[in-house]
Amino acid sequence: MVGIVSAGIGGGQAVAPPIANHLIINFGWRTSYFIMGIIVLLAIVATAQFLKRDPSQIGLLPDGADREVQDCLEAEPTGLSLREAMHTMQLWILLIVYFCFGFFALATSVHIIPHTTDLGISAASAAAILSAIGGLSIIGRIGMGSAADRIGTKRILTVSFILTTAMLFWLFFIKELWMFYVFAAVFGFAWGGAIALQSPVSAESFGMKAHGAILGASVFGFSLGGSIGPLLAGYMFDVIGNYQLAFVVFAILSLLSIILTLLLKPAGSTDSIKTV
Repeated sequence: MVGIVSAGIGGGQAVAPPIANHLIINFGWRTSYFIMGIIVLLAIVATAQFLKRDPSQIGLLPDGADREVQDCLEAEPTGLSLREAMHTMQLWILLIVYFCFGFFALATSVHIIPHTTDLGISAASAAAILSAIGGLSIIGRIGMGSAADRIGTKRILTVSFILTTAMLFWLFFIKELWMFYVFAAVFGFAWGGAIALQSPVSAESFGMKAHGAILGASVFGFSLGGSIGPLLAGYMFDVIGNYQLAFVVFAILSLLSIILTLLLKPAGSTDSIKTV
């Protein structure tokens, strides 16, 4: 379910780059920013009017549920509070995992177009590569989320980071357009999976007692990495003149994410409640 909901992010990334490229060509980047901002504002405000907190607000139960099941769902959730979670190694491991992920994922998204155009590929094709990453992330979010329900969140999250690591190392050897499309397909699929699993892995690690707050902390780690990564990658490019060092950093952080993910423990296990 999380994968289906988060697929909208991938859909936006798939659609926005070619639209932005078309607007910039015809109106310039300043006017294009204004146009896209108005579109986003109107779309969010309009669709938000249809949201409901839960089915009970309109006198319904979740599909397939009866009153007995609903009573179970409304029982007091178990797990750790945010304060308790902050005193465990597990929370800090999770924050570092998603900090690393935000760093290399968003930096790659920002800099893949200038890197591609530096190799002589057209801006339109570069925008299509970014769209492909977003489009394949939709499949990754739904597919990896579904697989996690059957196989386990930790295993699928590990697979996601293995794929991103392989693709980031492969960036060193990519020269042709078709190779970038292969990169976009695999990287986008894996990226989408890791995003979709952010909420489930938080719930498995700490329970549902303070899931919103703990998920918010995890998202903060992702956002912090995402704010630093593109800036630092751009600085490395300015100093060195290419993205080779940046790609090394991205691949190392993705590899570190694999290792740290393997250290995550479910809520209630002895290791998950050790204090720091």
